[in-house]
Amino acid sequence: MTKPNQSHEPAPAKADRNTDILSTNEFREWRRALGVSQARAAEMLGVSRTSVSSWEVGEVPLDVRTTLACRWLLARSHWQIDEAERRTWMRAIGRWKA
Repeated sequence: MTKPNQSHEPAPAKADRNTDILSTNEFREWRRALGVSQARAAEMLGVSRTSVSSWEVGEVPLDVRTTLACRWLLARSHWQIDEAERRTWMRAIGRWKA
């Protein structure tokens, strides 16, 4: 018997904080899609080459900020974006300096 106020609808899935973070393979493919070396990827992301290497081999998981930066850089390589959109993205990844 169904309890009062109990719905037969499935419960909404809880948001997984790591759902949108790039995996090791996705990060490696991101770098290859841009056609850059580990050293150049590190420079573009403002990190050390060791960090890039660690992400690619899975020693250290990527964080949200790096994932957003990767996605922005990839989008930028495919489409020209205007200055306002660039500022929005940079604020989102916490790297914008006025």
